[in-house]
Amino acid sequence: MAVIQAMSGGSHGFVKMKKARVSSALAAETETGIVLPTKCMVLDAFIDVITVDTGETVDIGTSGDASDDPDGFCDGLLLTTAGIIQGSAVVTTGGNETYFSSNTRGVLLSDFLAGSNVATDVGTYREKSDATSGGEAVTYTASAAGAAFDVYVIYIEL
Repeated sequence: MAVIQAMSGGSHGFVKMKKARVSSALAAETETGIVLPTKCMVLDAFIDVITVDTGETVDIGTSGDASDDPDGFCDGLLLTTAGIIQGSAVVTTGGNETYFSSNTRGVLLSDFLAGSNVATDVGTYREKSDATSGGEAVTYTASAAGAAFDVYVIYIEL
């Protein structure tokens, strides 16, 4: 019965999204204006680059008492291409092994252990949801001022 009620207009249980426009990024941790619901599970976070800025990167995370991780959702996303940019593991093909070499998806949304160009050392990458950021403000930290982008956070409110 609760599922039917939720499907017929209840405010909980649906996947939701919040969006914030950053029209001219600051080179310091800055709140986006997004505050997550107190009880929520963050499923994903990403950006849509509006104004490209060569060489600039951005971190997306949280400020608050629980998770307080300024790059917990996205870590070092490049702002060099317009469009949607999502954090992920970087796969490198070496002479001895193809392996996970780095990760731009933050620690709140992934588990990561870098591999190396040594046989059987591929590393580990697993995406996960985050239940520690409820009630916190979503922040961005740009490496330089100037770029414009939208920040998206996908979550389920419990």
